[in-house]
Amino acid sequence: MANILSPELATFKKEVADMAARITAAFEIEFLHRYPEAVDQEIFLKPCISLFAQGVNNVDWNAVEKIIQTTIKQFYCADIKTFGDQMLKILSSDIYFLARARDKETDALVGFCMLAVTPYLAYGDIKLINIIAEPGQCQQYIEKLLFESSFSIINPLRVFTAIRSTNVQARTMFESLGFTIDSNPKQDPNHKLNLNYFSIMEYIR
Repeated sequence: MANILSPELATFKKEVADMAARITAAFEIEFLHRYPEAVDQEIFLKPCISLFAQGVNNVDWNAVEKIIQTTIKQFYCADIKTFGDQMLKILSSDIYFLARARDKETDALVGFCMLAVTPYLAYGDIKLINIIAEPGQCQQYIEKLLFESSFSIINPLRVFTAIRSTNVQARTMFESLGFTIDSNPKQDPNHKLNLNYFSIMEYIR
């Protein structure tokens, strides 16, 4: 458990940054193939705008993926204090719950999970920010383990998360955990998403 300024959160984010950037970027590329117009609308995609100047058919997708990876990694490793007093004030009451999964033999990081409780949400709601595991035959097991481990320290009434509308793999994974599509989503008012590009899924206990 950590708050936005805690050393524990900063250390955790730096530790998982490479995995988050590598795996998330692949799904962002899939999304941009379907919705190239989104490149100038979202923070992690805007640095790629110049690569779309000659049209989608001329995009260097390897370069796009590298830029997205760099942008995501920079975000994870950034000093939160540089975000400004107004942002810190908004986030100062949030509480984060963090979980890691490691290989039993090598101690290598194989997955992680981040959740947050904020006073701006309804009582009992918790936001699942990220649940990511290394691709492979154990991926679904690791994701399930990470998700279920969160209930050992928190007892939410509802867990919600956002996935790209193009991310079939994530939707299938969340459905296997008991999530369903929320047709009337209650978003975090400080982090509203474009619902043309995202689907909100919820798990109600």
